[in-house]
Amino acid sequence: MPFKLMLMLLIVAMIPRYVGALPFDDFEAEGEAISEFFNKRSPEDNVVWIPTGPTAEDIKAGHEEAAKLEGLVKKEHLSEDLRWAVFKGDLKDVQTLIAAGAEFEYEDFWGMTALMRAAQKGYTDIVKILISAGANIDAKDSSHGSTALLYAIENGHTEVAKLLIAKAKNSCNAQALASAVERHHLEIVTLLIANGAAKRSKIGFQDFSQKFGGWFLDALRFGDNEMAKALMPLAADQDRVSLQIASSFARKHCSVEIVNAVDDLLKKSNS
Repeated sequence: MPFKLMLMLLIVAMIPRYVGALPFDDFEAEGEAISEFFNKRSPEDNVVWIPTGPTAEDIKAGHEEAAKLEGLVKKEHLSEDLRWAVFKGDLKDVQTLIAAGAEFEYEDFWGMTALMRAAQKGYTDIVKILISAGANIDAKDSSHGSTALLYAIENGHTEVAKLLIAKAKNSCNAQALASAVERHHLEIVTLLIANGAAKRSKIGFQDFSQKFGGWFLDALRFGDNEMAKALMPLAADQDRVSLQIASSFARKHCSVEIVNAVDDLLKKSNS
């Protein structure tokens, strides 16, 4: 047998004996030494590692905030679309956008809500939809303090004004009545008086009575029988001197019907 082959066989045969001869404690000591080597650190290495990433609660809160922001942006876009749809008078789009969650109290650049714009344009059907949806009828724009009713009156939209007067509270007031009188909207004047507009005044009853007296006397002085008739329900609050002047104007410029009506008020003031 060749010498090299015999030497290899001998070495292989001796390996199990050598391994088995090693004491167990030597293996354990060697493991401890290796562990000690890897655990040995300098003072600079003694850093306390603290997690700085978001917790599950942080992530959840972040998602909720993002969803809320996304919802607000979406709602603002819908509201802007609604404003434009009202401006164009697109009834179908208005209905769709309200159903989608558009905010109808959203104010445009001029501080006007969708209802104010619809009233200004005279879009009766859109006004109906917005009122049914819960739009604030008494809201004032942030530019002039005007209401939807004032916009309707200023632009002569009688049908829209009727709808608003029937539902309005604070905005059905002396300011609206003054606007209607100045623009000679007889039907609106009659409706406003019937709905108590004259009683809702910021200037106090006596001052308002004087202002109303001026309107009434002007109507008589210019022979405006229709306006005088429309304002007649409020004339009973005038003092005796004002009614005497009214009677004089009526006799010169107005119909017999108006003269008799003023005279009746004058007689009642004497009793």
